[in-house]
Formats: sequence, structure tokens, C-alpha cells
Amino acid sequence: ILRETSQRVGLRISQEKTKVLHINNKQEEPITMEGVTCGGRYKISKSGGSDEDVTARRKKAWQAFAILRP
Repeated sequence: ILRETSQRVGLRISQEKTKVLHINNKQEEPITMEGVTCGGRYKISKSGGSDEDVTARRKKAWQAFAILRP
């Protein structure tokens, strides 16, 4: 699916640079993180919602806008 989709938009997947990740679906206990920012991009909440993430992104966008505004 990845190869077909990328080819439609003109991208080529490098097999040397691409690694395949497998999810261990046999894990007994779920992994839970509360309010952790992963890699500086996503904010995870216990409820699984994205409200906190959206709020944080909007705040960062407004801060950047304020800096760029003449």
C-alpha cells in the first residue's frame, strides 16, 4: 500500500533506508502515558483524546504568528 500510494504522487521508497516496524499484538498490559509529549510532536492523554494536543499546537501557532507579525 505504501509503495503504490507513494508512486501515485511521484515518490520512490528506498528499500535500503526503510525499516519495517512490527507491532507486538500479544502484549498483555497496555502502555499508558499521561500528558507526555512524544518527540516534540504529539501530546498523549489518558482518555486518548486530542484536545490537549490541539490546544498546545494552537498556542504555539499563535506565538509564532505574534513573532512574525509586523
